[in-house]
This record gives sequence, structure tokens and C-alpha cells, in this order.
Amino acid sequence: MAQGMVGGHVEVRKSHLAVFAGTGAVFVATLGANGLTGGDSYGGPGYGGVGGVRWYTADSGDRLFLSAQFAFSTQRSPGDPQEGFPPNWQHSNASTLTVGWRFRAGSFLLDLGVGAGVFLESLCCSNKGFRSQLGPDGTLAFGYEF
Repeated sequence: MAQGMVGGHVEVRKSHLAVFAGTGAVFVATLGANGLTGGDSYGGPGYGGVGGVRWYTADSGDRLFLSAQFAFSTQRSPGDPQEGFPPNWQHSNASTLTVGWRFRAGSFLLDLGVGAGVFLESLCCSNKGFRSQLGPDGTLAFGYEF
């Protein structure tokens, strides 16, 4: 969900350690622990991204990996003027830990992983605080190494 279900990231690796950052092409929902559908979807404009670090057991940057990442999502809610709710921006964050496996076929990569983390979502209006919850995290990625 860190890349909005569909997206990309750039990873820079030296030996066993890598740092990465990414964003999504399709941010259809704010982040949330509600399974694959994410959090609430408002149909308004939004943006988000992810950054993190990853450690691989192999010097070549494959096999077992441990990953820690922070993702954020911001989306504009249209509100409901008839009910007295003005438009506002909804914010959500996720801090997660994932364990997985990177498969390599030449320069092509496949990442599979599972984990969990803490998800924070803004309540109704930005000034009403945040709701936190534990939730699952998953990694499914296809890549190419230059």
C-alpha cells in the first residue's frame, strides 16, 4: 500500500544494505490496516510516498531480507456541506517491518514479503487527532537491477 497499490521505487544498495524511496501512480485510498483495500477512499486528489532501509542476507542483494519502512498518504476529502462537514485533507502514516525473500533471475527481481506495523489515520477533520491500529503489511514487487 506504500506505493498506492501500483507504483515504483528506487533502491540504492551497497553490499547487504539498501535504502529506498518511492511513490505510487495510483493512490486510490489513504493507508490503513483494512486489508488490501487500504483505508477510506475519497475520490479527491492525493499524494504519498515511502522511504526505508533493507538488509539482505546475501552480498548480491537477494535471498532473505529484513525491511523497515515509513509510508505516508494525504488525500483531499470533498466533505459534505449539507451536513456541515467542510472539505479537508486526510492524512495517514504507516511504520512497518517486513521479512521476505528476493528471487533473482539475471537482472530481473521478484520480492515477496510479509510483516506488520502501526497505522495512523487522521480523524474526521484534521484538528480532531489520529486513530492508531496495528495491521498487516505485504510486499509483492517486480524489478530490474541496472
